[in-house]
Amino acid sequence: GVVLNTLVGGWGGLKLSLFGAGVGLLLLLPFMLRNYLGGGGWKLAGTLGAFVGPGLLVKLLMASVFVVGVMFLLLVIYKGQLRETLRNVGRWVASLVGFHMPGLEVSRESLTIPYGVALAFTVVLYGIARSLGWIA
Repeated sequence: GVVLNTLVGGWGGLKLSLFGAGVGLLLLLPFMLRNYLGGGGWKLAGTLGAFVGPGLLVKLLMASVFVVGVMFLLLVIYKGQLRETLRNVGRWVASLVGFHMPGLEVSRESLTIPYGVALAFTVVLYGIARSLGWIA
């Protein structure tokens, strides 16, 4: 991404590419350090930022949050854990409202969505939507 943008845009392209990579890596660094996000998804965000720049990257990252949500919901339904998940969400919300940590009654499911897959799928959806003229 850095080389391509430098060849196409000169110094301005280099600056935009490095800034995009930095934004992608820095925005997701806290999530990676807390093990909410794997290193692959983190590096993909940096690479994507180097290709598209910071403006579009932030939009793609925000859209990917919704893609992750849909993927998680589909996975929960597929695994037959919708009721348990909704119960857990209710308990978490109650603990937030009551300003206390949730108790042991909140189960820790082992359902995970690889963020890199969700981000890549978001890029594909963006490309399709743009080619169809739905977004500029």
